[in-house]
Amino acid sequence: MECGNTMLEKIIASTPSKYQRCGLVEAQKAIDETRSLRCKVHLSEEAQRAARGMEQDYEDVVRLLEQEIASLKHQMAKQIVSLNQKRLAVLTCQLRKAEAGKKTYEVATENCSDLLSKFMK
Repeated sequence: MECGNTMLEKIIASTPSKYQRCGLVEAQKAIDETRSLRCKVHLSEEAQRAARGMEQDYEDVVRLLEQEIASLKHQMAKQIVSLNQKRLAVLTCQLRKAEAGKKTYEVATENCSDLLSKFMK
């Protein structure tokens, strides 16, 4: 492109007619504008590629976060089940102790009742 630009400048400088030079100057302006537009298009394409890359990165992050949330929910559910199993074991032990205490109380009450009825006779 630089070579063509220099050639056009040489042609403009060697052109004798004012009208011919004016046309060549307009051509040079059109070439410069075309280059500028091509540069803008190129920059716009680069920006679009970068935006698509950022969008893809964002989607990847969202997907990873969703997976992490699902994993944490699963871990919490396991912990809740484990905690409930421990509570159930503790409550079962407490129930057995209470039943044993009740049985002891019933035997002691029956013995006291028997003893009381012997004294009453």
